[in-house]
Amino acid sequence: TQQRSSLQPYFTGRAGVRDDLARITQLSAHHPELQAQIQPLRSEIQALHGYFDRQVTFVADGQLGQKRARANVLGGERLFNRFRASATKLQTAITAFVQQTRDDQRQTFTRAVGLLGAAGLFALAIAVFLIRRVPERLRQLYSAEEQARIRAEDGANAARALAHVSDA
Repeated sequence: TQQRSSLQPYFTGRAGVRDDLARITQLSAHHPELQAQIQPLRSEIQALHGYFDRQVTFVADGQLGQKRARANVLGGERLFNRFRASATKLQTAITAFVQQTRDDQRQTFTRAVGLLGAAGLFALAIAVFLIRRVPERLRQLYSAEEQARIRAEDGANAARALAHVSDA
């Protein structure tokens, strides 16, 4: 088209592609296996942008440019195929990464639940031990204290008796 305003969806889409690529790059910053797939994709996108820029320029040049643009339409197929191949490789790498992450999360969850279960059983064993041991220990302490009190009373009674004997 020669109407520049009708190309607004293309330019909006182009900005969206730029933003998406920046976001993908940011999200994969710590994953070299994904970063390796992004660079070829970036090159393919740049080639497609160049192709479309030439097509827009040809059409804007008038009749001769429009003929040239029509003749060049099939030339973009090679660029699209390379882009699709690069995008498919990136998608495959992302899918593998997501699956690996899910597997890692599942394994971490399983370990955490197992560890919490083991800790709970250990705490339960301690509680049972204390429930059985504490009353017995309290009985022993109470008995020992009762014996000490009885001995103290007996000693006090004996002391009083001796005090009265000496008075007598």
